[in-house]
Amino acid sequence: MKVGKTGRGFQIVEFNDIYGAPCSLQQSSLARYQQPGSSAVWFGTDDACPKRLVPGQSWQPVPFPPDTSFNTRAHLDRKQVSQLVSYLQTWLDCGYFVRPRPKRAEVAKPTHNRRSTKAGGA
Repeated sequence: MKVGKTGRGFQIVEFNDIYGAPCSLQQSSLARYQQPGSSAVWFGTDDACPKRLVPGQSWQPVPFPPDTSFNTRAHLDRKQVSQLVSYLQTWLDCGYFVRPRPKRAEVAKPTHNRRSTKAGGA
């Protein structure tokens, strides 16, 4: 992963996903809460790379005019990022987004305590 700056001076983290597709996490210029760069981020793949399944040829690129635009990144505010961080951390910890509930243990049958009496009397 490489941290740099956009042409407008916002920080950007560039990386490739597990398939080699270029992706990024970038500060947004949105200034909803505070100064630009701290209200939202852009996150996702940088290029759409549309493909279609061609019988006998597997997945093939789909041609499109050069002036075509695809929205490939999510625009996330601070609340959404906070929620995603929580899910991602849980996934890192246990492999799930929400921890599975423990299975209920079988309820043990109650044991009856017999009163022991002392031999011999009072």
